Amino acid sequence: MNFTEKYEGILGKLFPALEIKDLAEVDFGWSSQILLVNRAYVVKIPKTVEAANGIEKEMSLTSLIKGTLPVKVPEYVSSIFEPNLVAAAYKFIDGSMFTTQPVKGEIHALRADVHLSGNKRGLIAMQIGETLGSIHSIPQDLVGPVLEKYVTDKWEEKISSWFQECRITGEKGLYPDELRICNEFLDTLEEEFHGLNYSQKFIHGDFGGWNMLFDPVSIIFQGLLDWADSRIGDPAKDFTELIYDFGEPFSREILLHYGEERDPDIMERAKLYLKLAGFQDLEYGLNTGSEFFIERGKRSILRELKNFS
Repeated sequence: MNFTEKYEGILGKLFPALEIKDLAEVDFGWSSQILLVNRAYVVKIPKTVEAANGIEKEMSLTSLIKGTLPVKVPEYVSSIFEPNLVAAAYKFIDGSMFTTQPVKGEIHALRADVHLSGNKRGLIAMQIGETLGSIHSIPQDLVGPVLEKYVTDKWEEKISSWFQECRITGEKGLYPDELRICNEFLDTLEEEFHGLNYSQKFIHGDFGGWNMLFDPVSIIFQGLLDWADSRIGDPAKDFTELIYDFGEPFSREILLHYGEERDPDIMERAKLYLKLAGFQDLEYGLNTGSEFFIERGKRSILRELKNFS
């Protein structure tokens, strides 16, 4: 069985009248299999029930918010929701990922660190800031009916579940003496989180450069992918991914173009969320077998524990 034959059943259901002239497998992410069809459509085939629910949620959300943002979002054109098969296709958004994170060679990604040292740094900050401000200003009553269907926990409950996931990840990747300090660190940080005050807004939930598509020539922000983690929550969480990917100085430049009523504590809260980034790296590495992310995650966790102790 060749590559095309492997997926012809799924593609036949998604595109009954389409001649498949070109098919490529995009090796990025771990929750879904991603295919590029005729450089015209992107097909997502989830690997887990959670990922399948995320696709259904994204389809509903993006149909509501398209046209409200300065960039494109996935426009779904076909889907399959069967007991043993879920798949969905959206129109291809031309552009390259804009990230400092390591990606495999076959993925077209712009070196964000190179462009951020050039003369378009200000333009890039403006585009990202204006886009994020537009997301956080989307009325909650517009997206509320969709979120009520797919998001079953409140933001405070989501924070608690993150900390529990971090404890489980720590048990998988840390030594017993490290784990004791780790749990003390997580307990203290979780208590601090629950004492914070802020206005909740509609957030993207995974607002890193790995989900941003830029034109490789003009460096214009073209599209924003992966809305599966979107919900009502702390807008600082979206700034956390920006700091993680681009660093704090550039993230503060983005904040200058954010446009929302200025939250004076938003960056400090974002840095608090960032203290959990090592656990997310470690979990991602364990799920994908990436030694790079496993080692980076452990280093980040141990650095936080050293600062805590």
